[in-house]
Amino acid sequence: MKNTDSLARAALVVLFSYALALGGTFNGLIEPQFRLVSLVFFALFAAGWLLIHWRRGWIWHRTPLDGVFILWGLAFALSVLANDDTWRRSAMGLWFMGAYVGIWYALQDVIANRGIKRDTFVDGVLFSGLIVLIFGYFQVYVSLRNGQGIPRPVSTLGNANALAGYLVVLAPLALGRLIAIRATFGRIVVGAYSAFTVLLLLMTASRGAWVGLAASVIVGGLLLLAHHNLLSLPRLRDAWRTLKMQFKIVFILTFVGALIAGAVLGFLLIRSLNEPGRDVGNRTYLYNAAIQLFTEKPLTGQGLFTFGYDLPRFSSMPPDKPHSHAHDAPLHIAAEMGLVGLAAFGATLVVIFLTIRRNWREMRGRDQLALIGAIGAVVGFGVHHLLDTPAMMPVIALAGLLALALALSPATPIPLKARWRVAGHPFAMAGLWGLLVVSGFWSTNVYNNYLAVLRDVSANENFRAAAEDLRPVINAEPSLSLYRAQQAFLFGMAVNAGDTEAAQDAIDAYEQVVQMEPNYAPYWANLSVLYWNSGQLEQGFEAMQKAAAVAPEAWQLQYDLGLYAEALGGHEDIARTAYQQALISEPDADLHPAWGQTAMQTEIRGDPAERSTLALTVTMMENLPLNEASELWARELSRSRLSSTYIVRELLAIAQNDREGALTWLREAENIATTTEDTAWIHLGKARLAQFDGDETLAASELAAARESLERGLLDADDPDALSMAYGQFLRSAIPRQFLPQVYFPIENPVLMHLLEGT
Repeated sequence: MKNTDSLARAALVVLFSYALALGGTFNGLIEPQFRLVSLVFFALFAAGWLLIHWRRGWIWHRTPLDGVFILWGLAFALSVLANDDTWRRSAMGLWFMGAYVGIWYALQDVIANRGIKRDTFVDGVLFSGLIVLIFGYFQVYVSLRNGQGIPRPVSTLGNANALAGYLVVLAPLALGRLIAIRATFGRIVVGAYSAFTVLLLLMTASRGAWVGLAASVIVGGLLLLAHHNLLSLPRLRDAWRTLKMQFKIVFILTFVGALIAGAVLGFLLIRSLNEPGRDVGNRTYLYNAAIQLFTEKPLTGQGLFTFGYDLPRFSSMPPDKPHSHAHDAPLHIAAEMGLVGLAAFGATLVVIFLTIRRNWREMRGRDQLALIGAIGAVVGFGVHHLLDTPAMMPVIALAGLLALALALSPATPIPLKARWRVAGHPFAMAGLWGLLVVSGFWSTNVYNNYLAVLRDVSANENFRAAAEDLRPVINAEPSLSLYRAQQAFLFGMAVNAGDTEAAQDAIDAYEQVVQMEPNYAPYWANLSVLYWNSGQLEQGFEAMQKAAAVAPEAWQLQYDLGLYAEALGGHEDIARTAYQQALISEPDADLHPAWGQTAMQTEIRGDPAERSTLALTVTMMENLPLNEASELWARELSRSRLSSTYIVRELLAIAQNDREGALTWLREAENIATTTEDTAWIHLGKARLAQFDGDETLAASELAAARESLERGLLDADDPDALSMAYGQFLRSAIPRQFLPQVYFPIENPVLMHLLEGT
């Protein structure tokens, strides 16, 4: 039996480690070589499980979620049938739902037939979790060594919130193993493991995970008291009296430490609600969108995996980031699957609660102690998903699924008795897994052909040929809008390269794309310039109006609309409104060198009261009230650690003839530079210092280097957040550039460009 457990533990460690390092992450889904390997692992897992079940003569058992799966199937079917225009997006979601159902039955079957003990499952998760912990702490070490402070680690998962979503399951499982283990050395090892896991989770600064961990600890603590029959105050007092003094001291110190930690975390959580980029508004607009989508179609919802499709109707992309979920599981379900989905969700919660309660009452001794960790993991996972939805990443969903399997697997499994179920269950399982594997390989083959075209065009820039080469891909997947959008972009790039014959193909392709994705501004903007440059001015103007309407906070598109309106004539009111909207969205936009090309632009200026602190400081510095500028920037310096912050402080020092101070601030900026924009700021700082020293040759060289650092390749990203459109909503890669070069869409800081061009 020990050899069997060791072999099972090793197999689990390999599978979980691969899922955590690559297979279950977005990189594992996006990168074709990993995607193919993941499918092979997936197929081997299914085949191995079914073979073992047959060879060992295992029997099929009922599972607690059999009934609710029928409700979920009904909810999925209704949502797809009622929203057939987005069925291909829903099909992606259905594939993963099917995979999770298949894995659920495999886990339940293995546990029910005593193929792998519960403790072995937990040990496998803990061993593989070492990969996550090692990479996470290595990132912390590197950041501290470089003087950049404690980061929000992402480990192998690529996102701090996703890492927290995994750790909020891992930590309760580790703590549950800790209270169930007997050996002293084992307790020390698992105790240290638990402490490192909790500490890394805290460093992610994921507020939802913090709340989830707190909930799991509270529930776990109450269950531990219940296990020892200490939930009543008299029994608790009696137990306290019998404790030795050293244990009382340890308990008091632990309790006080927990209160202090809770107070500190509560303070940090509340303070974070006002931090730029993490304030409440970054979530409430998603919640509001989900509520609006639910009210539009309350019965069936908008369709599975379509939240990202509809979100641009309620936000501006760009500059807002594409999101594929509502950061709240119940609201997300309501938006995508309506009341039927909410009914299935509610039934699932009831079944989970009743099953856990029954298991708790039936289990005794170490089995009951071991159950505490699984219950805590389920609670932490569930509470976290009231504030975020990291389970959109498969490895997080799998972690939650495993915790659920451990918590719900009955102590005494009930075999299937109905003949039709006994006879049909193995065929259903084989059919489900077969469908998943075959469709997965087919879709991956199409995806690989698509990526081969993108790789070739990146190397040879033969855009027309690449667009033509995508036709078989589109014929294979005509309803996947991303493939059509990439073909339209390639035709547009061919036009940019001088192939005028590709213009109509590009226009036709984008017309199809905007029918499929009417809410995404880059597609309308690209269609606009193609129409405009081909002489179809009215159509171009109308398309740019649509782009500006669906992305009202993108100042660049408002600027472009103003130019089009002025050039077309007879639309001065539209032009004026567009320019004013541009300055509302980006009050510093009129500092950009591009502003002022027309008399109307020169007339319309930004409100000084709305400008950024950076813009106010620079304009003050240029108009010579240096003391006021220094005082204003000193406040900014106290709360911001960016290269630009230090460079502006350097410029102020230069204006005050403080060369040594300027050099100090320049070196501070160099120490923390990470982005291309940081590099441009540093070159600017060096140019200004060279000018101060009278070295005009060096100054000109540094300014040229600053401008060069901001230049992008022909296919490089022009919207840093846009890639998540392809990643998060289609689980596929795409050309980083979103806008055709013909679309004027500057992404550089207007103040930086003002300083560079005005130097």
